[in-house]
Amino acid sequence: MNYSKILDISDLSREELMETLRLLGSIKDNTNMFTDDCRGKTLVSVFAKENRDEQSAYAAAIARLGGFSLPFELKNGESLKDGILTACARGDIIAVSHPLKGASFAASLYSTVPIINAGDLSFDLPCDTLKDLASVWYTQNHISNMKIGFCGDVFNSPKVKALLKTLSVYNGNSFFFCDAKDGNIPTDFELVLSENGKQYEVVHSLEEIIEDIDVLYMTRVLKTDFSDDMEYKKALDRCVLDARLLLSTKPALSILHPFPRSEELPVFVDFDNRAKYFEQLEYGVFSIMTFIYRMFKSRAGRIVKPHEVKSTHGFYCGNKECITSTEEYLPGLFFESGDSLVCSYCKNNVET
Repeated sequence: MNYSKILDISDLSREELMETLRLLGSIKDNTNMFTDDCRGKTLVSVFAKENRDEQSAYAAAIARLGGFSLPFELKNGESLKDGILTACARGDIIAVSHPLKGASFAASLYSTVPIINAGDLSFDLPCDTLKDLASVWYTQNHISNMKIGFCGDVFNSPKVKALLKTLSVYNGNSFFFCDAKDGNIPTDFELVLSENGKQYEVVHSLEEIIEDIDVLYMTRVLKTDFSDDMEYKKALDRCVLDARLLLSTKPALSILHPFPRSEELPVFVDFDNRAKYFEQLEYGVFSIMTFIYRMFKSRAGRIVKPHEVKSTHGFYCGNKECITSTEEYLPGLFFESGDSLVCSYCKNNVET
């Protein structure tokens, strides 16, 4: 793999992913051995919108490796390209987060230093997904032959989808979904599961699966996502991990949550040995450390020479959520997927 840019967890082969997980474990268990590996290096966090959790995690990761963190805010009216090239002049590695889809890929076309996708949801976020995968592996001591339950705002969660895609390639895993809105499983979820030959079940309530699962991955249930208090209460009744349900779980259950949380995960659960979500937060920092370490150790020198990229087609995708909708200088880049033409930035199917 070319470690000059890490945009998507799927950029890693299965073998590379296992090597990365082992390296993460080594960094976790021997952090003091890595404190000088980025001495004198600066990570520039290019965030179009402030994100306390992500920015603090990247700052902690580079600090533990002996380096420095520099926040960098894109100015109103400033092009992404100009902002990225300015950030390159300030630092040795860049973390990019932007609300428009494909921004990290667009930034990688011009960056002269290694770049990490920290918030572009048209891709499966590499550090977040590695964090969740490591949380499963190191709390269960394996990542195969498990029953994995997802509960909360499941079908709208990019983190759930990314973890599902990653865990689906391992033998013997089966999946259970309890969605707060009691919706049908999305087509893209079904496609991932069918391509990997995985069994799954959509259930009405957490109670239906709590006794059997090995991993429970919960997500936030927001009151504002429901039309009224009654609908919100119904969702909580299906999804909340209360004391009665906790008593019926396996002793070795791993309870995970990406945080922040709401009422679906009561505070009393924090004191239970099955609660692993605070360890999960630590794995978030270790995952960033792992990728930063890999990026610096896998290449000689600091400078990355971007290649000139020309348009593959003479038009743009037209998706208002795509970075090309505001950054009009970007080349129109597409790839074929079956009978469809797909935008390389936002992954939107394009009509030609």
